[in-house]
Amino acid sequence: MHHKRPAVTVAIGIAILAGVMMAANSDSDRATFFGGQQFTVSVKALEPLDASAIIARSSQLHSLYLSDGCDPDGRQFVTVMDVIEGDSYSPLWRGIQIEFNPGYPCHQFHSEDEIAAAVKSGEISLKPTGYIYRCRVVGRKN
Repeated sequence: MHHKRPAVTVAIGIAILAGVMMAANSDSDRATFFGGQQFTVSVKALEPLDASAIIARSSQLHSLYLSDGCDPDGRQFVTVMDVIEGDSYSPLWRGIQIEFNPGYPCHQFHSEDEIAAAVKSGEISLKPTGYIYRCRVVGRKN
């Protein structure tokens, strides 16, 4: 005797598979700077509830510097990472928004040292966001 699977079970299985495939395909490769060099990084934003939980329990997250309001020379601002894979590496980064203070034009930064100097001089302010990103370095750009 053959038993047919109920349509509901098949539908649930398809929905789960579709969700897994969408999650796997939601990563995006983008350029980022670290230490003055450009890399390609696979980036995926975590769900807001997951991000909030991670922020609440972890004070030692890496920083991914963004500037949504800055388009230097008409191009999108390229993110800057504070670490790449190696010592003390974690795949999780907290988004840090760079805001240019009045009187300072927006421009591209290429390293965390440049960002630290700009904070010290009063050129920019940094605002931690509620976003957590899972990042993986895919390659180096020449």
